[in-house]
Amino acid sequence: MEKDSQSTFVKDPNKTYGLMEIVDGTSPMVEKAPEDTVETFPHYIILLTLSSLGGHIRPADHFLFLNAPLEELASPLVTPNPGKAPWYFTGIQELIHYTNKPVIPAIIIPLLIVAWLVLIPYVDRTPKPR
Repeated sequence: MEKDSQSTFVKDPNKTYGLMEIVDGTSPMVEKAPEDTVETFPHYIILLTLSSLGGHIRPADHFLFLNAPLEELASPLVTPNPGKAPWYFTGIQELIHYTNKPVIPAIIIPLLIVAWLVLIPYVDRTPKPR
């Protein structure tokens, strides 16, 4: 057996790969014909569509049938006190509220944060050789 395997698998110095192991056994798809498999289109796609619709319709039921605690309609003549910024400006609004000079928290700090985020990919963290 050894002599037969040595003659079959000749070591070639030009190759950079090798045969690691021969495994006995069969694949689960060896004797399967196309008739033994399930097609993706009608079966899986219909199941995926129904589960997606169910996942979207279930929360929509809550939106349609449960009343949310809303305020009265907005009026351009009456400003709510205090005026609230959108959620993504809440941090800046709080910084402005607690300072005397609004230029620093409203302009300088966001510009420094954006500049730092732009410069992060250019920071080299590899150790220097000695």
